[in-house]
Amino acid sequence: TPDIFYAGVADLTIIPRLAWNNQLADVSEVIEPLEDLYSKSVLSGVNYQNQAANKRSYYAVPIMQSAIHIHYWQDLLTKIGQEKGSIPKDWEEFWQFWEEAQDKLPKSGKSDIYSVGMPMSLSLDTYNNFEQFLEAYNVELLDKDGKLNVDDPEVRQGIAKAIENYASFYKNGTVPPEAVDWDNTGNNVSLLSRTSLMTVNHTLSAPGSQRQDKDVYYNQLSTVKWPNKPNGDPMRFVVEIKQAVIFEASDNKEIAKNFLSYLAQPENLEAYTEGAQGRYLPVMPELFEKPFWSNPEDPHISVAVQQLEKTRPAYQVFNPAYGEVAAQNVWGTIMRKIAVDDLSIKEATNQAIEQIEEIFADWS
Repeated sequence: TPDIFYAGVADLTIIPRLAWNNQLADVSEVIEPLEDLYSKSVLSGVNYQNQAANKRSYYAVPIMQSAIHIHYWQDLLTKIGQEKGSIPKDWEEFWQFWEEAQDKLPKSGKSDIYSVGMPMSLSLDTYNNFEQFLEAYNVELLDKDGKLNVDDPEVRQGIAKAIENYASFYKNGTVPPEAVDWDNTGNNVSLLSRTSLMTVNHTLSAPGSQRQDKDVYYNQLSTVKWPNKPNGDPMRFVVEIKQAVIFEASDNKEIAKNFLSYLAQPENLEAYTEGAQGRYLPVMPELFEKPFWSNPEDPHISVAVQQLEKTRPAYQVFNPAYGEVAAQNVWGTIMRKIAVDDLSIKEATNQAIEQIEEIFADWS
């Protein structure tokens, strides 16, 4: 058994289950001395229910966090007469803007470019992006006690609307056909190769990879705030907390805790997140005051930081069964079926709900 475990998708898939099954060490003694340095939303993202011990506690140490971002090529928009700031903030108008941009792009000699880089594949990016669409439609799949709400007609209707909206980009030809086979890097590759005008991604890895080219990073590539929700409310963002855990079966728990206590010091997390080119965001508010994160001229980080003002944890925090929804990639599965097999929105909605109900039934 390794002493410390970290994986980029573990917070969404297996950490909640490991905590539930009493397979993780309680790391409260690592968190509590630093508790005042973390935001409340970050702390809630590492506070899990241990069913075997019948308690809720800190079973992971937060390292960094991410929300869902929208990146696009401003230089291409400029060529078709759209200056920075012209992107609408209303939900329907926002997405219509990109659809119309595609119609104009061929006249600029870019006939092979699609306007929306939205994954329709079995990648976890499809899952992440669709979770944000569910939030946009105010779909509350779980209540705060972790109870599944899919029997509620409003919830079912909201799921169907979100599926229809998300799938419409592929159906109307604004998504690259190969999006059905993208892995977790596919949308970034499509954007950076200029096959997509814009993409939706759950880290800042796309702009981060271009940081060394100042013209690309500051002038050509840009990041835009999400539009308001369809009902006009400001968007709330589903935040992922990237976290490290210690196994309960570890022979070196104290040494592992000492190491994580060291890693979790603000100066070390600062070096870690900045060294990753800002791909993920800090978990301590004080770090946002550092020059790297507070530069108003940075067209990507300045937008990403604003997104953290209105957030909620992923559903896995409230019920570890939802981790299996991510692990089985329920949303990616139905999106690919819609694209490849022409599955109807109604049938896709029913299949997704049925699969989620089965997952939760297995846990109860």
